Amino acid sequence: MTSLLSSDRQNGGRDRSRSPAEQKNLALGHEAHVEVRVPGTVGQEVDTLASPCLVLDLDAFEKNCAMMNDILQSFAAKGGMLRPHTKPHKSSTLALQQLKAHGALARGVCCQTVREAEMMVRGGVLDVLLTNIIADASQARRLAQLSLCKGAKVGVCIDSDSVLALLQDALVAFPGASFDIMLEIGVACRTGIEPDATSVTVGLATKVIKMSGLRLRGLQVYQGAAQHLRTSGERGQAILKTVDTARKHLAALHEAGIPGPGSPELIVSGGGTGSLPFEAESGVYHELQCGSYIFNDADYARNKEQFAWQQSLFVLGTVLGSYSRAGVVGGPHNVVDVGLKTVAFDSGAPVPLSPSGVRMEYVNLGDEHGAIRFVEGGQPLAAGTRIKHIPGHCDPTVNLHD
Repeated sequence: MTSLLSSDRQNGGRDRSRSPAEQKNLALGHEAHVEVRVPGTVGQEVDTLASPCLVLDLDAFEKNCAMMNDILQSFAAKGGMLRPHTKPHKSSTLALQQLKAHGALARGVCCQTVREAEMMVRGGVLDVLLTNIIADASQARRLAQLSLCKGAKVGVCIDSDSVLALLQDALVAFPGASFDIMLEIGVACRTGIEPDATSVTVGLATKVIKMSGLRLRGLQVYQGAAQHLRTSGERGQAILKTVDTARKHLAALHEAGIPGPGSPELIVSGGGTGSLPFEAESGVYHELQCGSYIFNDADYARNKEQFAWQQSLFVLGTVLGSYSRAGVVGGPHNVVDVGLKTVAFDSGAPVPLSPSGVRMEYVNLGDEHGAIRFVEGGQPLAAGTRIKHIPGHCDPTVNLHD
């Protein structure tokens, strides 16, 4: 007979954390001893990992951080800082490693969702900037509550009176809470104040500096569309327009006497892995929000005239078998356990890496399967062979994994 656990006794003989089916099995003495395992641990041999899974090459990760430090030396000499974006990995463990690697060159991190910010603070990353607009009261209250955590500093972007009102109501609900405020300028096709609406920027800034619990920090000016423009010239032209817009809004604020005497100088934050040289050399940006540099991906690799980031993130798959029927593949091929549930396709298919160096192509076969075909006369691989895939887009690929 199976005895009740301590948690069962504390809940009147029933464990509230168990499903009804699990509780029934317990009552019948059929408790299953099933250990839920992660795919692998740091230092484990690749061939022993449970695929499909993400694999991070820590040596390449660290080299990318070191290269970023070298790139930022002149920017840092002028007072510039890196605020790495955590949306590619959403891991406080990796964020702490980034901050340690960058040392005095970095301050805090960027997050894209309230939940990401909460996870960062809970994991010990206390300086967070939410680089997104919120539009509901529950998220504003969660951010206010987060700012009350010991040592936490929470930055929030706004672009309208309605967002500002949400934050103000949240501060009332949580006395002692506070926010650093960034005015987001809409230089891309997302949220933000219209590029020519400098009067809106001045109006919002004027309201922020009068509100208790809010501190005006500056402008967020992020040109996301520029990151994957293929040539350096195209990226440079896009950022040149973005820099001009930032200058206009800064000039309007200064003409309005913002910031006032004794207040910290306003900063401009933005930039990304694909465009960082241009923001860093602009003389306008004080903070760069690069994120994908730690991983790289197949789409960034298609950019020309850019820094040679090492590929550190892979999706590990296993060959399930060799098949000769044509179908959608068009000839002999391998099938692997890498499909739509494992790797993102918004920026194209993943790039499989052949163990022998022969060029291969990936063809999707559904949720859990993909086909590998050999372009240069290679031979199908034996079942059980491990293949690393470079994701087309690192951020949403990571999001598919626990």
